[in-house]
Order: sequence, then C-alpha cells, then structure tokens
Amino acid sequence: EAPGFEADDILATVVRRLQEQTSLDVVLVTGDKDALQLVGSKVRVLSVVGRTGERVVYDAAKVEARWGVPPARIPDVLALMGDSIDNIPGAKGIGDKGAVELIRRFGTVEAALDRAAEVEGKRYREALLNSREQVLLSKQLATIGCDAPVELDLDALARREPDGPALRDLYTELGFTSLLRDLP
Repeated sequence: EAPGFEADDILATVVRRLQEQTSLDVVLVTGDKDALQLVGSKVRVLSVVGRTGERVVYDAAKVEARWGVPPARIPDVLALMGDSIDNIPGAKGIGDKGAVELIRRFGTVEAALDRAAEVEGKRYREALLNSREQVLLSKQLATIGCDAPVELDLDALARREPDGPALRDLYTELGFTSLLRDLP
C-alpha cells in the first residue's frame, strides 16, 4: 500500500523495478485490461477471461493479436473506447473497433484529436471534435503510473503459506462467503 496510489500503480512500480533490478521473467495475474500496457519482453499478463474461466497469457504478440495495437498503445485505445469498470469515460460513439482503427491510423490519442478533421466517418470525427478534454482525461486515467513510493524486497514477495486465521478474519470482514467456504 501507498497513500494516494492505486493498486495498479503499485503493481506497475514493482514490475518496473523488477525489470530494472533483476533479470526475472514477470507474470502479472490480473483480469484488468489496462495492465496489458505493462507487457514487454520480460513481462506477461495472465488473465482469466469471462465466465468460462479461460486463462490467457498475454505477451506483446498476443496483446497485438487481441487488441490490434502494441502494449504501449493500450491506454490510447482505452481513452477512446472507455472502460466502465475503471470509470474511464472515453469518447461517446467510439467503441473498441473504432478506437483501434483510429490509433492504428494516427498512432496516439493526441494525434487523432489533432487530426480529427481528417477522419472520414462523421460519427468518429464528431466524437473526437466534441470530447477532446474527456479523451485526454481518459488517457490519463488509463495510463498506469510506475512511480509509487514502494521498495522492492524480493524476500517479502516469496510465496509462503497463508495465515489461516488472518485470512478467515479478512474474508469475514469483506463478506467473501464463497471464499470462506474454501478455507480449510
């Protein structure tokens, strides 16, 4: 934890520090699509998809195959299409396909906004022209920070057996009844 920082920012900071300070391969386990921007040569994301529980391991090629853009452009796509789960408003009238199309054509949200007059489709053009501030805010919201004030202590991250009583108390406090049933 770090005051004023979201869990995504802390995870991203740890990932960045692992890249800088070690040669470890990193697998980030999350269903949060904005984490895909962290994927790189030594970083993959393991995501459990939908109700089927299908597990997908995203490397850079898989991100591009699924989203149509490289990992670094995920915040740009999310800024246009929005993401209700993360309260990212996006541009009204631009969905995932349109967002990918615009980012592939212009490279970034900023370039798409600056060149909105060149967009042939009236709906996308008007969405860009009428929601500049909202889209820029959306990109800011979709971009995970990597500067949380946390230290990297590999020993503290080592896998160990859970503290059963503490876990039971936490699950009870948070109302995780189905998880409580899974505890020994």
